[in-house]
Order: sequence, then structure tokens, then C-alpha cells
Amino acid sequence: MVRHRFVIQQPVFCTLLSRFTSRRNSTVIASSPRRARFTAGFTLVELLVVIAIIGVLVALLLPAVQAAREAARNSQCKNSLKQIGLGMINYESARQEFPAGGWSFSWMGDPDAGTGARQPGGWIYQTAPYLEQAGVTFIGGGSRGTAKYEALSKQREVVVPLFYCPSRRAAVALPSMEECFNAAKPSVDAKTDYAANGGARQISTGSRKPAPNADLTDCLAPGFPNCDWNQGDDTIKAFTGIVTARLGAKGRQITDGTSNTILAGEKYVPQAFYETTTYKAEGSGNPADDNPGDNSSMYQGYDYDNVRWPNGSFDAAGKPQGNLPLSDSAFGANERVYLPGGERRMGGPHASSVNLVYVDGSVHAIEFDVDPLVWNSLGDREDGNNFQ
Repeated sequence: MVRHRFVIQQPVFCTLLSRFTSRRNSTVIASSPRRARFTAGFTLVELLVVIAIIGVLVALLLPAVQAAREAARNSQCKNSLKQIGLGMINYESARQEFPAGGWSFSWMGDPDAGTGARQPGGWIYQTAPYLEQAGVTFIGGGSRGTAKYEALSKQREVVVPLFYCPSRRAAVALPSMEECFNAAKPSVDAKTDYAANGGARQISTGSRKPAPNADLTDCLAPGFPNCDWNQGDDTIKAFTGIVTARLGAKGRQITDGTSNTILAGEKYVPQAFYETTTYKAEGSGNPADDNPGDNSSMYQGYDYDNVRWPNGSFDAAGKPQGNLPLSDSAFGANERVYLPGGERRMGGPHASSVNLVYVDGSVHAIEFDVDPLVWNSLGDREDGNNFQ
């Protein structure tokens, strides 16, 4: 009885299974062409449309990305100026005067000469300890003669990223062009993208050589007794900025107010000269003349490399004139143009303005097309005008 029931049910089960399998297979077979048609690739036209859309999106997003990156670099530049300004202000608080400008581009900082008028190195060298860079002021300390001459060559190469604007160039030493009396010439020099305010008029280019008939050895003796800076120069005392040759302004001399006077700012450097000082060796015979405002170490004494003179006025025809701020791109990235007087100007790589730090430590962005009279007043600490 049980066997009979099993024999009868077996074909029924197999029949049902067969029907289910057959139906399932037919569904797969029947649906496979439809599924294949649905997932089969896309046409060339569709591909081109997608590529075009991606291209449009990239074109729309790229300027925004670039703008965001430049905004970040600009912010870093302003922060660097803030720190530099605070270092100079702390120097003034400790010594009752701002750092002196040093002697000239022919001199590097001397670790045994102290600060002020007897220090041949510039304001950056003298401010270094207040910017956590005291190490550079120890190089060559206690040595004499040739040993010091060679040691100070190393000073020229010490890069401090704080003094480089990231919108302009990387913080690296660049080819050296200038000889110095107290330091051997290295292959590269540390640079600065920032300069101190030398005043609304340039009244001195610093002391290039020892005094007439003075032996260089005597000039380099302790105390520098025979250098021409020690002969007296009343015109230097008439400067209207914050830093000049051998002198720094005292706080009480800033009668226009610390919030109305430039302390330091970005200096103008043509785009084509960001990483070189020259494109030719002819002309004056001195290739450094191609870019005299950026051809030596930032530690040198009073010179175009680390001091600029913001001034401006109108000529008889009402046209702006003077050392007005200038965009680095004024002549294009590939134009090998040296602008006469450009080494005296402040300026920068940013789109429309130059960054400055005032004597009160505040940072400002001033448009390149600033009113010449306003610009002149900002560079003069005692002209009686108060522009902000």
C-alpha cells in the first residue's frame, strides 16, 4: 500500500518540479534579451554629452578652487606680516626705538656689533631674535678676520619661511649677486618678500664703503671706528619713515599715530624675476641691475632689498606719480621688464592690493590704485595727516 502510494506520487512530484524548472528557465530566457537590451552600453553621442558636462563642471569649479587657494595664501601672507610687525614692535618695546636699517647692501650682520647705529646688518637681522630666529645672529660670533668673513657667508643663506609670501614663491635661497665687505659671497642668498617703511622720501642709500683713506681692516675692527657711517650725516635724521640707514624711529616720533603709519609691507618684485635676478649679462656689465630690489640677502644693511619708500603725489597735469604700490603682474609673467624706480616701490602678487602692517600691529590690504596723497601720508609718520 505504501509502495503503491510512492509509485503514484513520484511522477507527480517530478512533473511539478519539471514544470517549475521549465517555467523558470523560460522566464530567464525570455527576460534575458530585454535585460541585455537595457544594460547594453551607450551611444557615442551620449558619451560626448557626458564629457561635455564634466568639462563645464570643471571649468566652473576650477576658478573657485584657485580662488580658495589664493585666499588661503593671502591669509598666510597677512599672518606673516602680523608676526613680523609684532617682532619689530617688541624690539621697540625693549630698546625704545625701532630696529635700525644697517649700513648698506655692502654689509651683512655682525654678531659682535650689537644693535643700532654700529650694527652693519639691516633691520631683519636685528629683529631676528624677536622672531624666534636668534640663531642667525650667533653665526660667526667671536671670530675674526678670514674666519669671520667666511662664517658670515653662511648667515646670508639662512632661509626664514616667515619672510616669503606663498603667493609669490617657495621659501628657498636663490642665486646670489652682490659682494659684501664683511662676508664672502655664497652661491645663494635668503630672500625677503617684505620691506620696512623707509619714509615718504628716500634721503640716503646707506654707507657703501669705509671712510675715505680708511683701511678696510680698521673699518672692520671692533667698534668700526673708521667707517663713513661714523662721520655724521644730518640728512639721515630727517627721514620720515620707521627705518633708515643706521637709525630706527622712536615711538614718540610717530606723531601721526601708530594706526596711521606703515611699519612694513610687501615689496614689488616683477613676476619674471621671482626666482632669478637677471636674464642678461650685458648692459651695465652688472647683471644684478636687472632686478636691484631683490638681488642680495635679506640680512644685508639698508638697501632696496629690505626697505621701500611709499610716496605719491600728482603732477601738473593731475597724473599720479611717485612710488605708488604696484602689482607684480603689471608687465606680465614673461616680460623681462625692469621698471626704473620699481625697486623703491611696495607691491605684491595679489589680485588688487598690497598687504601692509601698521605700527600698531594691525594688518591692512591697500588697493594698488590708492589715492597718491593717502599713500604718501601712510608712509610719513609726521606729516599731520591721518588717513586710515
